[in-house]
Amino acid sequence: MGKRWRVASIGGIPIFITVPWLFFAAFVVWGTYRNLIGTRVLTEQQALGWSVANAALFYGSIVLHELAHAATARAFRLPVHGITLVFWGGYTETHSGERGPLASFLIAAAGPFSTLALAGAFWLAAEATSGLLSTILGNLAFLSLLFAGLNALPGFPVDGGRMLLAVVWGITKDRFAALRVAGWGGVVVGAALGLVGLQLLRVGNGAWFVFAFIGWMMINQGLQVSKQAPILRDLSAGQVSEAMSHPPAPIPVDATLLHALETHLRQDRSTEFPVVDGSGRVVGSLSFSTAAKIGGSDPTRAIREAMTPLERMRTVPPDLSLDRAIEWIAGGGEALVLDGARLLGRLTTGDIDRWYRQRVLGAGSPDEGGAVP
Repeated sequence: MGKRWRVASIGGIPIFITVPWLFFAAFVVWGTYRNLIGTRVLTEQQALGWSVANAALFYGSIVLHELAHAATARAFRLPVHGITLVFWGGYTETHSGERGPLASFLIAAAGPFSTLALAGAFWLAAEATSGLLSTILGNLAFLSLLFAGLNALPGFPVDGGRMLLAVVWGITKDRFAALRVAGWGGVVVGAALGLVGLQLLRVGNGAWFVFAFIGWMMINQGLQVSKQAPILRDLSAGQVSEAMSHPPAPIPVDATLLHALETHLRQDRSTEFPVVDGSGRVVGSLSFSTAAKIGGSDPTRAIREAMTPLERMRTVPPDLSLDRAIEWIAGGGEALVLDGARLLGRLTTGDIDRWYRQRVLGAGSPDEGGAVP
């Protein structure tokens, strides 16, 4: 996903945006503005206002789509680490596979179902209004219906691919075989969409680019997932305790933010440091960015006022298999290893890669290039 920025929090779930999202959001506003100004009915200011409102409703529906995933995951008592908006879609960071194929299917299906319900709501609102507002709502109803259908296609990276994975997993009891099936499903569906795009291009329909782009994306992601499945099977033979490295130096919870800055944060602005109580139990974590939100105005404040609480931290148990662990740390790149509230170590993507090269590939040097995608 590259660099991302936190812009909001809903129900304790952080919402992030990315550079591709910024470009596509600007494109949505610009495209709507050009269409509205071309009608010569609205002033430039009115056209811009309606364009921004249209984009807000469009992306609001996407956030609701992702929140449906998050709410279903929480119903299965799974943590949700965040929602990241990319292009016209998003990604909810959770661990749907931890509760088996049924939970995985329901969490994935919640997204397209919510978008389908939104399509109905937009259509009813369009029927109940008139003029430009009715036109915009009707257009959003059509787009929601279209995206609900595209999201349900049986292939990665869309929700339908995860639904297919869950179904095959439930039938075969082999998650890695199901992963390969879902990957190749993306290749087949992507190729079909590419053919549709070529046919639309042949007849001069401007929608060809959308189908061609989604087809290319699904083929690319499907091939990647198919290649990753055997690597994940190899990783399932290892545990977090075998790959973890030493943990960052803990920060006492009764210290001030100024103390944490001088002893930990100033030297390392990227690490999430564990915060421990008097008995050495982890109660939260603190990074330079989280400390700066409060410490920037008053560095004498207590650490507990700025730290991320334990229940919202990205953590893994020592006996978790590495194929699961790499999914748990996705998005953050690292996690603390805890046995209950006792700090044992830290796990990063580099640690997993190092274990894979040494235990599976038999690489001699622990510093050779990455093998785990």
